[in-house]
Amino acid sequence: MMRRALAIACMCACTLAPRGAAFASGDQATGTLARGGTYVVQQDPASPVTAIALWFRAPAAGYDGATPGISRLAAAAAASSPLATGKSLAHFVRDLGGRFSINIFADLVGVDALVPNAQARRVIAAMTAAYFAPTIDDASLTMARRDEAVAFVTQRYSLGSTLQTALAMALFAHGPHHDPLLPPSVAAIGSIPRDAVSSFAHQAFASSNAVLAVVGNVSPDIVRAVTDGTPNQGSAPMLDSLPGDEPLDTTIDAPVAGIGIAWSGPSISDEKAATAMDFLADQLFSSPPPHVTGQFVTLHAAGMFFATISGPSANATKKRVLARIEQLQSPLDAATFARLHAAFLLRIRQQTQAPDEVADEIGWYASEGNAAYAPGDHRGAYWTAATSLTPEYVASIAARYFSHPVVVTTKQSATP
Repeated sequence: MMRRALAIACMCACTLAPRGAAFASGDQATGTLARGGTYVVQQDPASPVTAIALWFRAPAAGYDGATPGISRLAAAAAASSPLATGKSLAHFVRDLGGRFSINIFADLVGVDALVPNAQARRVIAAMTAAYFAPTIDDASLTMARRDEAVAFVTQRYSLGSTLQTALAMALFAHGPHHDPLLPPSVAAIGSIPRDAVSSFAHQAFASSNAVLAVVGNVSPDIVRAVTDGTPNQGSAPMLDSLPGDEPLDTTIDAPVAGIGIAWSGPSISDEKAATAMDFLADQLFSSPPPHVTGQFVTLHAAGMFFATISGPSANATKKRVLARIEQLQSPLDAATFARLHAAFLLRIRQQTQAPDEVADEIGWYASEGNAAYAPGDHRGAYWTAATSLTPEYVASIAARYFSHPVVVTTKQSATP
């Protein structure tokens, strides 16, 4: 998907239910929750399950950028704390036969549940209670620290995650994407005090800072299940990350050697340019060379287009990727463009089929400041931009943004 790359730290509390059935885009209702925050309810009468996504603007390293990992600790602890039922949110969703997950990004927290339609109202009530009125005790924080330790080790041994984080930190001069996602060591995870985690949770997970996306066989009045929250707090500011004038190449230690390349891109408000970058990424990465991954990540102020390269021939592969990037700056012939454009539209449709995918995309794009641009609405702004692309316009966007990449090289550590 066009923004998945920076979902570097992901905690799955339970995965008991199957993915949703194919989703047919239906009517959409939007509005403001009674106690603050916004909602989007997209109806699908044929779906046997309902996806519920609760998203917040929340910096992974804290509002001062000095506490890496605090958003993960707060989100995991809130999901592990007992509710009025005596169960935690994670256990409550599991016991209803649902699937629950938390996704941590540099600037966002996404909390997702996929449940049978009949249980959707109860889960919305429980989810918003857990986050709009968080109670973090020692036991829930202990569980959250264990989750964060697993995330630390996972990222440490994932070349893709390591490169993505390092590229963002190199490309952006300041803001959440310039700050590290996780503490520098497992030992440092335990040094973040409970009071700091609780204070962060109450600020970050305020109802006024929330986007609630619900997709499935439900009616818009399901949002009445939200009873918690503090009204009149005002909306949270955008958490922008801005690229530096001359980002510097860097070399870092990692268990595996590899290369990352990144360019800054258009903001989410420049819908046609951002969609053109998605199309360019589709050309490069839908059938990439071996050991190459990448995409364009749509963000509020400036996006990031990146490629990560591994394998024994990483330097040679890097040259081929850069040569292909240069080729993209010249317009394709009409027949080739038509074929690739049709394939691009098909892949986007395939990636926004299930209710949980659609709800997730709504949460992401709304939190980044442009809910109407979410690709899950096949009649909305994204599809207007995608269907209007031309070879000349796509090449002009490539020429505008693919000029000065930042490169991160990982040097294999002597000891993992």
